[in-house]
Amino acid sequence: MDGLECSEVWLSYIKKSNDIFRLDSFFFAKEFLDNENFIGKIKTKSIQEIGGELRSFGAYSLNNEVEYLSEGIPFIRGVNMKNGTIDFDNLLYISDKANKLLWKSEVRPHTILLSMSGTIGDVAIAQANWKYPINSNQDIAKISFTKNVDPYFVFTFLLTKYGINYLRREARGSVQQHVFCRR
Repeated sequence: MDGLECSEVWLSYIKKSNDIFRLDSFFFAKEFLDNENFIGKIKTKSIQEIGGELRSFGAYSLNNEVEYLSEGIPFIRGVNMKNGTIDFDNLLYISDKANKLLWKSEVRPHTILLSMSGTIGDVAIAQANWKYPINSNQDIAKISFTKNVDPYFVFTFLLTKYGINYLRREARGSVQQHVFCRR
């Protein structure tokens, strides 16, 4: 039985720990349970409690109205995010009209960008010195703050093993993994 692991959990824990009643072994992997136990010992607050907003704009149908261009307004996709940064050398571009249509997915300075599809959990933070406007596709969640919260604090957490494990645990789907952001 080398390499095999087993997690024993109460049904009451299963009911309260996930919103869709997941029973799969991946969700209850020892690494994720240890991660949850460690974080559970620390006083935490939700993004909303610290003055943040999580926007997940899954308007896939609106993207059918968008024509991609070789120049224009930068359009960030999940493939452009890696190791906490954005690869601006491999971007698509959209028109000003498309940017106005996709106003909910516009990127603003100091916004945390979180990949919800494809490579789950890639994060980046919009830098103040970028040339705006910038937009992003429906598979990138945006976390912004209205109060005096340093977005780099949350960004850094998402880059740690605890943040990465949280997002990996929340991934769903058999072929195309996806994270559904809970509010």
